[in-house]
Amino acid sequence: MITISPIPTAALEGRAIGALVMAGFGALWIVIAAKLLKRLDWRAWLVVALLTGILCMGAGKQLQLAGRSSDTPHSGSETESDRPIGRQFGIVLALEWAAIVGVVVVFVRMHRSDLILSGIAIVVGLHFVALARIFGAPVYYFTAVAIVLTALAAFAIRDTTVRRAATCIGCGLALWFTSAFLLA
Repeated sequence: MITISPIPTAALEGRAIGALVMAGFGALWIVIAAKLLKRLDWRAWLVVALLTGILCMGAGKQLQLAGRSSDTPHSGSETESDRPIGRQFGIVLALEWAAIVGVVVVFVRMHRSDLILSGIAIVVGLHFVALARIFGAPVYYFTAVAIVLTALAAFAIRDTTVRRAATCIGCGLALWFTSAFLLA
């Protein structure tokens, strides 16, 4: 007989918050792609708003469910067991942002601003490897591979606009799919 154990409340909340963040950043990547391709009109905004809205509503529902299923009163503060995870997450985010700044500086100095989005995507993708380990979420390995491969493949595209847009579309879709997976 197969037994299904409920997902702990903290994990539900964490997944919902992660889904919200990825939905937002996924939308940002897609909007940048649409702008690069000169397709940022009301239809693009509508698609982005609908997909992001659906993901955000799903995350909100999951947060609501987590709040109802909480077996202990939630004071809004971290528990002792959450602190090391929160600290590790903060370190990963700080390193990610520092690496992004480094990528921008290096490519600007090399007069290759056309490669900035692909470089940023690689950093973003790699940070998901660390997140997978911190949160014990194997789906983040998929996200890392999808984003890094998208960025690496984009380096092979000669047309600057297409390269940048392809990077943005790949990153946005990877984040949206991961967000949806976390909510499933």
